[in-house]
Amino acid sequence: MKLVYRGVPYEFNRPSFEMVDVGITARYRRVPYAVRCPQLSQGEAFPLTLKYRGVAYPCLQPG
Repeated sequence: MKLVYRGVPYEFNRPSFEMVDVGITARYRRVPYAVRCPQLSQGEAFPLTLKYRGVAYPCLQPG
């Protein structure tokens, strides 16, 4: 998807993921619903380099 921010065009590719039922039931206005969380595909990785005001820097991964 091509986007433009402050006149600078860039390409955005949304990561693919599927919603997984976590086994928790919640209620909203007395109506129960199943809580679902996103799960990334195996092998799907986010970029490790970020850019701020044109300067690239590495992203620290938790762990």
